[in-house]
Amino acid sequence: MDKRNKVDLILTCNNPISMSKKYVNQEYTISHFNDIKSCENIFLWLDKFNNLMCSSVGHRSYELLKHLLFLYTQNILSNINTYCEKVLDMTKLKNHLSTTLTFFHLYWNDIKEHVNDYNSYLNEMSILLGIYIDIELKTFTHTMDSSKIASKLLSALWIYLSNSEKHIFRVLLKLKFVTKKYSKIFDFIFMKSFTSFKKSVESLTDIEYVRYLLVLKIWKKMKETIEEKKEVNKIALTILGPCIPKMRDELLKIICKVPTEFENGTLTLLQPNVFNLKTACNNFLIFEEAMFIESKDNFITQNSDLYLQVNFFIKNYKFINIIDYFDSVIFRIYIVFKKVL
Repeated sequence: MDKRNKVDLILTCNNPISMSKKYVNQEYTISHFNDIKSCENIFLWLDKFNNLMCSSVGHRSYELLKHLLFLYTQNILSNINTYCEKVLDMTKLKNHLSTTLTFFHLYWNDIKEHVNDYNSYLNEMSILLGIYIDIELKTFTHTMDSSKIASKLLSALWIYLSNSEKHIFRVLLKLKFVTKKYSKIFDFIFMKSFTSFKKSVESLTDIEYVRYLLVLKIWKKMKETIEEKKEVNKIALTILGPCIPKMRDELLKIICKVPTEFENGTLTLLQPNVFNLKTACNNFLIFEEAMFIESKDNFITQNSDLYLQVNFFIKNYKFINIIDYFDSVIFRIYIVFKKVL
């Protein structure tokens, strides 16, 4: 891990931040810090991080939340292979992740009405959720009730990712242990995820088409019998339709172009060995991340002039009652843009 990030744990603890009386999750958070003390002998960085979490209780700062998320994610990722050497260590890490995800979720719920940058928060949470689910699967034994585990994981996905379908599927595409061994767990998760699907075939974008196609291919790969595979094909045709929408070149490089003589492009792409599924999933996730960065940059570029003009107006015409302009489009753009900056 970067030395600067280790130092950040100490620096942030010592930086005073204004307290808020509104934060209602203090009691829950403090009661759970006692449960994670046993982890600190194994995960040496946790002592400082837990102190930082304790010091953040009662604060309502998105910058602080982002900092906590970043530090926790970097520490977990940089040491994940070490944690996975022993089952006991994995179990302790799983419990700590579960507690910390709950803390982040409660903190976010308290401040999200004042934040416009949902994507950054959900992206970080999706990384942590992916790690958490992989560890849940790795510690799963066949003496456990698979339906309870599946329900628990599905609830975690929908609750912690604020029902964001894009981020939920992003986690599913990243998971390492989506194999036949865990087919009962993922049958439930995939079925429930696609059952709640509300988009029509006609309204699907090329990005959505590829996202759902890749998850459906993962699901189909887990199936053992021909009948089970046919059932996934039926679901795919209901969701995606038989025809492939017009694709941008970047996506065609990910899934490959289907020749025009094939009437049912979707079923063709669902066949095994049409393209490397693991590589396609990784490339699609990289593509999505690049799209997010580009859209954020474009928003700032396109609106910078308007922001400066409205900012000048507000500073130089104070005699006008600004409240009269709260419902105006320009004023709302100003407020949104100010938060993004």
